[in-house]
Amino acid sequence: KKAEEHLEWDHVLEQLMEEVGKTKTSYETQLEEQQQANKKLVDNLSEAMEKEKWQETESYLKSQIECQTLKKKEKKWFKWQGNRPTLRQDSTNVSHDLQKKEQKWKSCKSTLLQASLRPERNLQEREQVWQEEKSTLLQSTDWLKNHLQAKEQEWQKAESSLKSQLTDLQ
Repeated sequence: KKAEEHLEWDHVLEQLMEEVGKTKTSYETQLEEQQQANKKLVDNLSEAMEKEKWQETESYLKSQIECQTLKKKEKKWFKWQGNRPTLRQDSTNVSHDLQKKEQKWKSCKSTLLQASLRPERNLQEREQVWQEEKSTLLQSTDWLKNHLQAKEQEWQKAESSLKSQLTDLQ
C-alpha cells in the first residue's frame, strides 16, 4: 500500500513539476515578447523623431533660401532704381515698394525664427513622450519579472512541501 501511495505521490509531484515548467516557460515567453515589443516601440519612436527632425530642417532651409532669394531681388531692384532718373512719382513708388519689401522681409524673418524654434520644441515634447513610454515599459517589465519570481518562489515552496510530505509518507 505504501508503494502505491509513493507511486501516486511521485505521479502528483511529476505533474506539478511539469505544470511549474510550463507556467515558467509561459512567463518567460511573455517577458521576452514584452521586451521585444518594448524594443520595437523604442525603435519606431526613434525613427519617427528622426523623420520629424529632417522635415523641420528641410522646412527651415527652404524658408532660408526663400529669404535669401528675396534679398537678392531686393538688391537688384535697388540697383536698378539707382540707375533710373529720379522723379517725384518714382520716389513715391519706391517708397511704397520699399514698404512692401520690408513687410515681406519681416514676415520672412518671423517665419524663419518660428521654423528655427519649432524643431527644438517638438524634440522636447517627443522626448518627454518617449520618457513616459519608456517608464511605462520599464514598469511593465519589472512587474512581469517580480510576478515571475513570486510564482517561482510559490512553486518552490509547493515542491518543497510535496517532497516533505512524500518523505513523511515513506
